[in-house]
Amino acid sequence: MRLVHRMTSEEKLRIVSLLRDGVRHPSSIARELGITRQGVDKHLGEMYRYGVVDKEWVLGEDRPRVEYALTPLGEFLYLGAEALEREYRERAREYALSEMRALDERLISGEITEEEHRKGIAAIRERFAWLQGL
Repeated sequence: MRLVHRMTSEEKLRIVSLLRDGVRHPSSIARELGITRQGVDKHLGEMYRYGVVDKEWVLGEDRPRVEYALTPLGEFLYLGAEALEREYRERAREYALSEMRALDERLISGEITEEEHRKGIAAIRERFAWLQGL
């Protein structure tokens, strides 16, 4: 699980998203993401060591420059992270709705008052506010 955590930080996923559109120089990545070049270099170095990106030296006007591209492993990681997030959101929504239904049943059976029901529903909505539209 440590690898997934390291490779799916918000910044790394944003870098992968850019690299899905094609080869990039670290400076252009830094500009587009609004982070420092040093930060981009650090992330790309780690991603390179894990096989998420490849680097290639290209002859420039003054000197060689490095460009990075997403590898098939990187694409797999990105798609896997997207799928995991979708699945987690779906399961979290199902869990929250089932908790709300349980409160509804307790209200109908007279086990809790309308006020307790209202507070319980509000607490579930607050807890899962990140799902939006619950």
